[in-house]
Amino acid sequence: LGTFGYMLLLPAWSPARAIARQRMCTDNLKQIGLALSRYAKAHGAHVPSESGAKGLDYLVREGFIDKMNILCPWDETRHAARTGEPLTEATCSYVYVGGTLRSESYTNVVPICWDKIENHRGMGLNVLFNDGHVQWVTLRQWEKIKPSK
Repeated sequence: LGTFGYMLLLPAWSPARAIARQRMCTDNLKQIGLALSRYAKAHGAHVPSESGAKGLDYLVREGFIDKMNILCPWDETRHAARTGEPLTEATCSYVYVGGTLRSESYTNVVPICWDKIENHRGMGLNVLFNDGHVQWVTLRQWEKIKPSK
């Protein structure tokens, strides 16, 4: 195939690449959920109490998760934190609500970590719930379930 032939194939690869990036984002949130669970087991059933990047930084500093799992592959504005630097809002693609108790007795399913709205160009976002599952939600659905401040 010449250059023109390869250019014809590029659009066919685009949906597959988009699906792979979506799955990576979902997997990142699942990894955050597993890291929160391991953190809770090590800290008396409590997760980091600070919200945002500061709360997720505890997971990285204590080795429960890798820094790369804190970046959404769709995020075009943030960059990975350098070695030894704490996570900041500029190096973290996800929003975390700190202080949520993860236990078997906590039955209300509520969002505890999710994509920053701009990650997926306003199409929706992946959400990690306190029961450990991750779900894609549209912005309309998000308005109904998002935690109040």
